[in-house]
Amino acid sequence: MAFLTTDDGVKLYYEQFGRGEKTLIFVHGLMDTHASFKEYCGSLGAGYSVVVYDQRAHGASDTPDDGYTNARLAKDLRNLIEHLELRKMVLIGYSLGVHVIFDYIEQFGEAGIDQFILSSMSPRLVNDEEWNLGLATGVGYKEVLAMLGLINGHFKEYCMQGAALYAGPEETRPRMNRFYEEGSGLNPSAMLRLNLGLVTVDYRPTLEKITRPTLVLAGDADIYAVACHEHTRARVKDGYITIIPNGTHFAIMEYPEAYTNAIAEFLEKTG
Repeated sequence: MAFLTTDDGVKLYYEQFGRGEKTLIFVHGLMDTHASFKEYCGSLGAGYSVVVYDQRAHGASDTPDDGYTNARLAKDLRNLIEHLELRKMVLIGYSLGVHVIFDYIEQFGEAGIDQFILSSMSPRLVNDEEWNLGLATGVGYKEVLAMLGLINGHFKEYCMQGAALYAGPEETRPRMNRFYEEGSGLNPSAMLRLNLGLVTVDYRPTLEKITRPTLVLAGDADIYAVACHEHTRARVKDGYITIIPNGTHFAIMEYPEAYTNAIAEFLEKTG
């Protein structure tokens, strides 16, 4: 087992496998771990080095008292890159991981990064009068805060609401329920603060700063509308998009072959 210690003293678990000049770094979503990418997309290690890690308060990494902002998670990613002395990279973000990448770009720019893959996320989650491409089109601050209010004292109920909200095809629902059941063992305070970090940021201006080839990857039944993903693709300088039929927010688990193929084709096309 490999760990690094961040510049604020937090131990993060990571794994590195595969061989190649270029490194794929997977930044997982909320309540997830490094294992989802390793389990479903491990075949991408052919021809590449692959790095997967557990963000703070997830998996085998530490759960510290603080540091639950997108800005701090982006610094954790920077610490990992510096620790491994990586020079040529593809950053692959899934859900929360996309916001971590956005904040990384704001803080550290694009140096050393050849491509981005942004999966299943909106640059702004909460909807209002002038933005309706966020969380479950139509959901505003009132609805978000009501759901987040369950975390303290009713965390398992919050997790079950999440399972229902993100429910996919009938055949994948047992996996979805298991995902949220396992997530209910995470630290509620950390999850609350990470959620608040997600709903209080607006990365729409960041999209204009992305100049590297970028794949937007999502399911057509994602909780974020296809129009949201088209918005992201249209505003980065060199954007591509793949929409997986019948895929929900968890398309990586539901259709791993389609997910992996989309990434492989994009990487081959854009060098």
